[in-house]
Amino acid sequence: GQFPHKILSLPNLEKLNLQGTGLTNIPLKIDQLTHLKELNLAGNHLSLFPHEILSLSNLEKLSLKNTHLTSIPFEIDQLSQLIELDLSDNRLNEFP
Repeated sequence: GQFPHKILSLPNLEKLNLQGTGLTNIPLKIDQLTHLKELNLAGNHLSLFPHEILSLSNLEKLSLKNTHLTSIPFEIDQLSQLIELDLSDNRLNEFP
């Protein structure tokens, strides 16, 4: 599946649920969603951690459950507002 790019024109969006939509990547321009507080990408086949997410400085809840991830970048600490992080059902080999 492809990321619905029309969503990027909603700068005040605070919650985005794309669970199980068949996504394989996240667009670089997701950083335009500066007010995003909750992002659910569970059940997609991302394989690699989408580094684009690291620019979402207001993010409080992030679900990457069952996304086939094997690692999480050290830069995850850039998400300083993050309260809830779901990485369950992945094959994580390393965790910062």
